[in-house]
Amino acid sequence: MASTEQIDRATLVDEVLGRLRELLLSGEIKAGERLRMRDLQERFGVSHIPIREALRTLESEGLVDNQPQRGAVATDVSLGVLSELYDVRRLLEPPIARRAATKFTDQDLAELENALRRLEGSEHELESGDFYRAHRDFHRLVLRPGSTPMTERILVPLWGIAERFVRLTVTTYHTESKVAHTQHRSIFEACAARDPAAGDRLLEHLHVTEDYVRAWAIEHQLVPTTDS
Repeated sequence: MASTEQIDRATLVDEVLGRLRELLLSGEIKAGERLRMRDLQERFGVSHIPIREALRTLESEGLVDNQPQRGAVATDVSLGVLSELYDVRRLLEPPIARRAATKFTDQDLAELENALRRLEGSEHELESGDFYRAHRDFHRLVLRPGSTPMTERILVPLWGIAERFVRLTVTTYHTESKVAHTQHRSIFEACAARDPAAGDRLLEHLHVTEDYVRAWAIEHQLVPTTDS
């Protein structure tokens, strides 16, 4: 009986976590918005326990910030955060990609190619979420052969924050999407050749992505230029 209860609880937490994560990533829950426990209980029809556990996970992913006097709040998406985010990603990810490129197995490459195909095949289905799942998988798999459990714990929340920015812009900048696909394929080709230049191509990709997000934010005046 205890085992069944644990499985049921875990399933409920996962469901709440998935729904909350999507609300944050899609922007339906906006940056700086408070995540009030009572509101979430009414919205999802569950007790506070799975919500609290989901919020803890989302905090570890960088999507929720637990603030004194305010409680859980959707994290900021200011240009200051954007700069810090991509500075850190450029410091960490290209060196890992260079190391990973020399360690790819045939199985690793098959998984990476599958993620790339899913990514390229879903660019016109952004509302389904398939594009973003494939995008997460692709970037994770590029680094996986050179990653460690510690680097993954650091990178997962960075990718969560980055996805919020990417979702803000990808439906507007279709040109950026085409450029990104070209860069994704270039990164894959370097990985397939076991070429450390994969790190340099990833570095260029991160620069381009930040530039498009910044341009979109300034053009639409929807992202504050300083942290709030």
